[in-house]
Order: sequence, then structure tokens, then C-alpha cells
Amino acid sequence: MIGKRSIIFTYLCLFFLGAWGIHRFYLGKWITATIYAATCGVFGLGLIYDFFMIPFHVMWVNRSN
Repeated sequence: MIGKRSIIFTYLCLFFLGAWGIHRFYLGKWITATIYAATCGVFGLGLIYDFFMIPFHVMWVNRSN
């Protein structure tokens, strides 16, 4: 079981290591995290998408635990 994830920590991961998909590894999204790591955040477009969607991703991960 994974503990509760933090929105603030996820945003920190996005801002500092987002191009490598660290925020997605943190949330347990291994497949998309690997894609982010291979393409530098889907050429930056995925990072913009994640900026707006992180609260929903964190909420979903926390509910599934």
C-alpha cells in the first residue's frame, strides 16, 4: 500500500525534475513516467498538461489507496 501523496511535493518534483518524469514516478504512473523520461516531458507539452492536472492525479492516487 502506498501512503498518501502530497500535491505540494508533486509540484516540486514537476518544477525541478519534471522533464525526467519524476513526478509521475512519485505517483506510481510508471509507463507515462518512462515516456516522459525518454522524451523530456513529451517535448514540454506533457509538462504543461501536468501543471494543470496534478491536483486531479494526486486525488485519484490517494483515493485508490
